[in-house]
Amino acid sequence: MTSNYTKPVTFEEDMTALQNLVEQLEQGDISLEQSLKSFEEGTVLLKRCRAKLAETETKVQNIMDAVETNGTIEENAE
Repeated sequence: MTSNYTKPVTFEEDMTALQNLVEQLEQGDISLEQSLKSFEEGTVLLKRCRAKLAETETKVQNIMDAVETNGTIEENAE
């Protein structure tokens, strides 16, 4: 039986993979088909990176709002 579970990938791992793909494409020594495949993979990585950045930005904004409102970063300050 095959598991569908995949380990969550970090932002840094996605960025490194994206940078590697860009370097491959910039070198220009891969086939057109491989270039297209790399481009497609890169768009997926870019989308994931943007989503992770947006999620982090939201979390930071929530923390900043809590500090402004409550003077603390604790969500349930007493």
